[in-house]
Amino acid sequence: MVSADSDMIPAMELAMEESHPVFAYFPPFQRSSAIASMFTSVIRMERYENRFRNSLLPDTVRLKDGYELTIPEKWKAYQSL
Repeated sequence: MVSADSDMIPAMELAMEESHPVFAYFPPFQRSSAIASMFTSVIRMERYENRFRNSLLPDTVRLKDGYELTIPEKWKAYQSL
């Protein structure tokens, strides 16, 4: 799981209950103490910062039906960290 979003904890717990191996990776410069407390080891991915930046979607994505999805303004700040 590559996330620092504690909303993912229920999914991680479910996978672990079903005996699936779960590994936690934090994106560059993000951390979750709640997720970190679930594991003996969490990998921080600062050295992969460029890979994360290169995988960002554009600020606006237009769906086939013409509907547009736009990144929330407050999320844009994370793009420049």
